[in-house]
Amino acid sequence: MGRPAMSARAPFDVDAVAAAAMDVFLRRGYAATSMDQIAETLGIRKASLYHHVASKEELLRRGVERAFDALTAVFDEPSARHGRAIDRLRYVLTRITEVTLARAAEASLVIRTRGNTPFEEAIIHRRRAIDAAFAALVGAAADEGTLRADMPPVLLARMMLGTTNALTEWYRADGVLTAAEIAQAVAAMLLDGARAPSAVSAAAAPPRRERRVRRG
Repeated sequence: MGRPAMSARAPFDVDAVAAAAMDVFLRRGYAATSMDQIAETLGIRKASLYHHVASKEELLRRGVERAFDALTAVFDEPSARHGRAIDRLRYVLTRITEVTLARAAEASLVIRTRGNTPFEEAIIHRRRAIDAAFAALVGAAADEGTLRADMPPVLLARMMLGTTNALTEWYRADGVLTAAEIAQAVAAMLLDGARAPSAVSAAAAPPRRERRVRRG
């Protein structure tokens, strides 16, 4: 479900317009979308749009940069910085999935970027920076011994992020499952499958009882 049309009487909010324009770009294709079509689809006056925004690239830049800022901020959250690597990885994977679904249109546009313009090259650069930060976290969990050793960490990282990115193809905000529920399910499925056998056994084992020594 796309974002609702905006009221022409409401105060002009460039960030809100940029967010709504992401849905238009996704449906029509960025190259095929004109500023006039954006104004018509969003229900705002063309003159008002042109007064506040110079071009459709500015709208795309605003929407995409806000999405990247939200993704980058995940790595600075306390639970992403402290604790065992496997716990930090689970947290980051869950949060990245939540942010991706919350900004599904922006994420879809980023995924489809091919670097045909300087701005698209900048998008790819930021995307690779996030990929590298996530891969480093997967590597830390592997070094910790909590991830299976028969798969390279870089492969595990790509599989995890690839699964998260693919969710944007079918996720709907008004669907049966919430973004948080999907994110938790994805993290459980991917990390439980990637855990080292010894780590799985340790997590599943019941607590050991202390033996009482009879004195007499």
